Amino acid sequence: MNLLQMAPLCDSRGNIRYFIGAQVDVSGLAMEGAQMESLLDMQSQRETLETGGQTTKESKSEFQELSELLSPRELQNVREHGGSLFQPVINDDPNHRLFLQDSDTESEIHIPSQGPQNPTPGPAPSISLTGVYKNYLLVRPYPSLRILFTSPSLQIPGMLQSSFLNRIGDTGAKRDNIVHAMMAGRSVTARIRWMTKFNGQGRNRWIHCTPLLANNGQIGVWMVVVIDDEEEYSIRW
Repeated sequence: MNLLQMAPLCDSRGNIRYFIGAQVDVSGLAMEGAQMESLLDMQSQRETLETGGQTTKESKSEFQELSELLSPRELQNVREHGGSLFQPVINDDPNHRLFLQDSDTESEIHIPSQGPQNPTPGPAPSISLTGVYKNYLLVRPYPSLRILFTSPSLQIPGMLQSSFLNRIGDTGAKRDNIVHAMMAGRSVTARIRWMTKFNGQGRNRWIHCTPLLANNGQIGVWMVVVIDDEEEYSIRW
């Protein structure tokens, strides 16, 4: 079971230029959360609407009738092996995200996504990305690595069609590791010195680079999320 997410990428005038999509395997969440109170309440509300508020005694389903025919040993087998086909897919790819900090050392990390515990209805969704996704770049694949598109918050003169590597002020092993990761199509997260022509000294920022694959399996574009370093959060451009 996959959760499909779609979001528009807009320019400074609010015009939609691209769509970014993602599919997340939620099989495990659906199976493990089948008895969650929120899901049970949702199901109860749906049944109430369908029956017009009247409660009716449910007849036994075919599965319930089948379970009554099972022996204790067969029930034990169901408990041990039931739901095996609904387990989330495990990614065996050894090329996990590369994580680079100031020491130029490498590590591989896996950060599970977390959603709100008690989601509540809100206003109509915005047509632009929010949160950490407010600052992003779309970068052409290696060897070009030129910036194809930027979020409105990063649109400054000279940014488009410039080399992404020119924005990385770091030299040495860290820069080389970023280049090698993008050559290999490997996701990479790094703390860098972000450079612009308006700031010759640069500032510390995190970049979160993820390859987006085309239908032929090749990298079509890189999405680079740029995040302010907490240590310099109070410093502005």
